[in-house]
Amino acid sequence: MRFLIWLVCVWLLVHSSGQVTKAQQTDSLLQLLDKSTSPETTIHLYQQLAELASDEKTALAYYQKALAIARQTKNNNLMVEAYTRLGKHHRVRSDYLLAIPIYTNALGVVNDPSSPVLLDTYLELGIAYLRLSKLDSAEYYLQKGIDITSVHPDSHMQASLYNMMGNLMKEKNDYKEAITYYLKATEIFEQTGDDDGLTQSLSNVGNLQNLSGDYDKALDYALKSLAIAEKINKQPSIAYSNRLLGRIYRRLGQFDNALLAYDRALLVYQTSGAKRDVAETLTSIGNIYYEKENLEKAKANYLKSLQISKTISDSANMAYSYSALGFASNELKRNKEAVLYFDSAIRVAKQLKLFPLVMDGYQALSELYAGQKNYELAYAYHQRYALLSDSLSQMQNKREAAALEARYQNEKKENEIRALKAENEINQLRLQKQSSQRNYLIGFLLLSLTVIGMFYYLYREKQKLNKRLATLNETQSRFFANISHEFRTPLTLIIGPLQQKIEQNPSSAETKDFKMMHRNAVRLHRLIDEILDLSKIESGNMKIQATEGDLKQFLKTAYASFESLANQKQINYSLQLPDADIAGYFDRDKVEKIVYNLLFNALKFTSEGGTVQLIASVNADQLTIQVADTGPGIPEEKLQHIFDRFFQVEESASIHGGTGLGLALSKELAHAHHGTLTAANQKSGGSVFTLTFPIARGYYKNELSPTVLSPSDFSFKTYLEDEVIYDTAFDVETALPVLVIAEDQSDMREFIRQVMADRYKIILAEDGRDAWDKILQHVPDLVISDLMMPGLNGNELCKKIKTHEATSHVPVILLTARADQQSKLDGLHTGADDYLTKPFDARELQARVQNLIAQREKLKVLFAQRAAPFTPVANPASEDAFLNKVIALLEIKYSDPQFGVDEFTREIGMSRMQLHRKLKALTDQSPGDFLRLFRLERAKKLLAIKGVSVSEAAYQSGFNNLPNFSRLFKAWAGVTPSEYMENPS
Repeated sequence: MRFLIWLVCVWLLVHSSGQVTKAQQTDSLLQLLDKSTSPETTIHLYQQLAELASDEKTALAYYQKALAIARQTKNNNLMVEAYTRLGKHHRVRSDYLLAIPIYTNALGVVNDPSSPVLLDTYLELGIAYLRLSKLDSAEYYLQKGIDITSVHPDSHMQASLYNMMGNLMKEKNDYKEAITYYLKATEIFEQTGDDDGLTQSLSNVGNLQNLSGDYDKALDYALKSLAIAEKINKQPSIAYSNRLLGRIYRRLGQFDNALLAYDRALLVYQTSGAKRDVAETLTSIGNIYYEKENLEKAKANYLKSLQISKTISDSANMAYSYSALGFASNELKRNKEAVLYFDSAIRVAKQLKLFPLVMDGYQALSELYAGQKNYELAYAYHQRYALLSDSLSQMQNKREAAALEARYQNEKKENEIRALKAENEINQLRLQKQSSQRNYLIGFLLLSLTVIGMFYYLYREKQKLNKRLATLNETQSRFFANISHEFRTPLTLIIGPLQQKIEQNPSSAETKDFKMMHRNAVRLHRLIDEILDLSKIESGNMKIQATEGDLKQFLKTAYASFESLANQKQINYSLQLPDADIAGYFDRDKVEKIVYNLLFNALKFTSEGGTVQLIASVNADQLTIQVADTGPGIPEEKLQHIFDRFFQVEESASIHGGTGLGLALSKELAHAHHGTLTAANQKSGGSVFTLTFPIARGYYKNELSPTVLSPSDFSFKTYLEDEVIYDTAFDVETALPVLVIAEDQSDMREFIRQVMADRYKIILAEDGRDAWDKILQHVPDLVISDLMMPGLNGNELCKKIKTHEATSHVPVILLTARADQQSKLDGLHTGADDYLTKPFDARELQARVQNLIAQREKLKVLFAQRAAPFTPVANPASEDAFLNKVIALLEIKYSDPQFGVDEFTREIGMSRMQLHRKLKALTDQSPGDFLRLFRLERAKKLLAIKGVSVSEAAYQSGFNNLPNFSRLFKAWAGVTPSEYMENPS
């Protein structure tokens, strides 16, 4: 291993000295690769081979091999680096739409989004989105990287992020912020001796000086940058510095020097395949020829630039190219052509907020129409120009940028002078007081060591005690969680079959026993929940999660939940609420448990003909909820024990049983909610329980939480076993939806299969890995998975499903015996669509499955109803992101008549079946139908353009058979292509 590392170091030394050719370097690396036994070394060798590769395919193959090995190691750092290097390979070739999903995969490797491992990935994402002119996305990722460097210092990455943030601010025309970031980057690069980074930041500062009109300073910065870049032989930096020189020479009127500089830059960009930079450089060359009044050459360069920009979706350069073509066409007296180009430039520039370019377009159109004596349009465009001009303050920003740069240079010199003076004073002081300082230092050190030793001893003892207490709490919580898990699985297998028996024979003699068994099994389930909640409170793990809500509506819902029980027992049941709305902050789950316990106990202990009241009132920031009944009441001597666990009042115990854990839990929950729960007897008979807690936001500053996305499992069915309401809107098709059931417990797996078999095609999987293989093979309509499975657990399986392109649309329901909120949130964070706690009601599982599949059917309808179904969505969700990718691919390939379903499948990177299932699930169209409709949609747009014939529209849309095209178009649009051309509206 050491020998291999030594060889790599030797190779790098030779490589940096420039004494060998690329072929020799490649041979040396291949020899090292044969001897490598370390995965990390092998990965880096493949990446170095990719950088030396002479063609793109070879380089891509090396990067992909490096990624494959990194994934095998399961080392997060290596995987993130491999993904990022592969993405950068596409990014430098201006393939931003390919690079961004790869960077996103890198982010998915690490659970912590603030990990320093992701710094390079955030930088690359920022660059890619900046190149696509998606400035908000670029700023988001660059700021994420900057935030990480403030916690995990990394000078090089921090400076690179500052430099790129400066580029972003320049694109926003905020020169003041841009120069601030550039100077921060320059300072760090200078301090660390990073010549590579320094070339970039110096060039950027020079570019801003050029924009500000200070050409002498701009030229100085550009030449400094070029000298450093040539010294370290950094080709991209050499090219960028030459481009900057070209811009400066153009401003100085030195056109021949400008062309030479641009030609040197263009050669580097063409060699490296940097399409965006090639396009921008061609635009700059066109500008030189424009100023030399060689308009045909200028226009030729502009057109080349525009074509390249279109292939890489570079909207910004497209806008500049359109504008330049407009000016060139105007000078050539081709007025109609000029108007079209200016309109295109204004449209694209508005989208990108390139307001100076919009102003240029308005002014040019105003002058053009004035020259044609169309004064109405000329005046209209002049008005637009004037309004936009008044709202911009670019010149002020430029002046501030220049002033800030000068202030930075002055402060830097002053700091250096102050540092030298301070150093001289310190040296003199050190010579004068050296002996006395030594004595003071020794005494201070001895005293400090003594004090530190004492504090350290006390600290260690406290840490040991805290550790022991934490271990005890953790052991207790783990014990109750494990007990809960062990109870819940058999409970599910008791309650589920009992429910089936009750439904199958509702009038049989056995049903009464079955109902009793079911009722007591459900009660046992509730007791387990209450024991677990109490253990959490005692261990300090019960956290309040307050959200803002309508308490009046909440109390109405709670009241309505018990109306059926009150009617069954013939009890007078009433609700008293204030007339005004009650809005406030509360933990719905905790308050729900308290109110339901109080109502259930009141109805339980009240005889037929009695009265139960639910009363609420608000006083300042406090909500008071009272539950009053006319039951037997509580003896005065027993009142103090009413909140004890399993407390029983002797007089009523034989009739009603005890309170179990309900009141004890309610008391603790009220205390956790910063409130109180008290009990008292009424003079007229019966008892009244009073719950009081604050509802103002200020009481829950550190306990606020977003609304929980799934319903609380502590719902009324636990008490009354009400019917689950099914969504009957979903009609089962002849071809049954496919369900994959992943459950390692065979009895449970078979039970779920029996519950779902009559409505779905079932595929069984014995564990997570088996399930994943079958999911990739069949691409089901829904997955039901247990949470705790060997090998690959439910959360991991869910994450794989939601991050794999072929399966990201598949809904997932997680089943678990763990009922705590954190387990539920963990499942939902991995992308689970629903979460069901064991034991569960089979009807509820059926309803949730049916509703999720119905939702997916609605997505198909929504796609069909979209105003422009074959247009990318601006802020896509995961499904829309996949459709955006498909549309982007078809946008490039649809005009090729040889591009069919096989090529479609290969380009998108899925099997034929996977693509078919994915598109059917999202759009209800097969790949062939989707491609055909896409081509017809594009043909329709072409037919609407004046002067385009039917045959041109057909062939440009990928149809090589004109009669077949006409037949398909009429079947789709209802009219023939010729008829549509006559009346496109």
